[in-house]
Amino acid sequence: MKNLSFSDWVLIAVLAAVSILFFNVLAPLFLDIVIAIVLVSLFWELNRKLRGSTGPRIASILSMLVLLLIIIVPTVIIGTYAVNEANPAVASMQQNLPQIQQQLSGGSIQRFIQNTPVLRQLSQYISPSALVNIVYSFVTQALSYTTNFLQFMISQASQFVFHLFVTFVLIYFLFLRGDTLVNRLNRVVALHHSVGLLESSQLAVNAVLIRSIVSGLIHFVLGWVLFALFGVPYALLWAVAMIPLAFFPILGNALVYLVAGAYKLAIGDTFLGIVLLLVGFIVPPLIDRFIRPMFMGEREVISPGLLIVSALGGGLAFGFLGIIIGPVAAALFVVAWEYISVELKGQETTTPVEPAEPTVTYRKAA
Repeated sequence: MKNLSFSDWVLIAVLAAVSILFFNVLAPLFLDIVIAIVLVSLFWELNRKLRGSTGPRIASILSMLVLLLIIIVPTVIIGTYAVNEANPAVASMQQNLPQIQQQLSGGSIQRFIQNTPVLRQLSQYISPSALVNIVYSFVTQALSYTTNFLQFMISQASQFVFHLFVTFVLIYFLFLRGDTLVNRLNRVVALHHSVGLLESSQLAVNAVLIRSIVSGLIHFVLGWVLFALFGVPYALLWAVAMIPLAFFPILGNALVYLVAGAYKLAIGDTFLGIVLLLVGFIVPPLIDRFIRPMFMGEREVISPGLLIVSALGGGLAFGFLGIIIGPVAAALFVVAWEYISVELKGQETTTPVEPAEPTVTYRKAA
């Protein structure tokens, strides 16, 4: 490597300054860019097949319309209904919370403890007053967090249209010029490494996203039906919350049932409250047990524990959409390091001959 001259260092400094400036320009739209890349990745094979018969521009428009009909339109419709229910739900919870807290301070918790075998057994070792405080704290905190979450949904709705427009524009140009961007990356990185790593990353991200989305939709439909049958107010809103929470395996959707069950117990409906609690402990693990191997299987990259932690970290770092970005980042991180470790050890990689037929091998699900 040659020694860098003063002019070379000046060029590097200018390049770094311009790159930092460009990064700051794109920073407010970072989430829109990530979401657009993820959605295009999910529908890229469709776009590639359409290009063979229609050309790049028509294929990009058709791919975007398919994405619109399958994901965007249902999301907007369900989101609109959810926001419409969120306003009265927040007002109702804020109005009823003092009444519920007062009722819990009375004899309802004591009756619930006596009617619940597990808690009745625990009362032999823990004083009833301590159990009352535990149940009281759980119910009030759950209702408080639910109210805050609904308020957050309402506050984000006003920005949704703008970011949806930006994401849609990005999706079109990524469908149109995505192959050009990949080719430029191939010129920067050795082709052998870039093709294998890109295809490994695409498989991993698709597996994580499809599993979570399908699981979320199943929980959404089932939860909506159960909440409506059990007479839980604002059933659609409870069910909508299950879609993003599907990125938290088992725990996310169970939390919705537990909060709904706690609400029923708080208003004195002991039977339905216990039923919802049991559903929360039984149904989400069963659904996740069937869905996870179906879409992950040989392609599992991250464990459920890492999926939960990455979704939590993404939510704290980027807000609501970070729940999706976190698992995607975790999948990319694990794939990149595993791929590099294989290269450094000098082992034979499974890089495909043709980009359309990836053969990258993943470890089996535990």
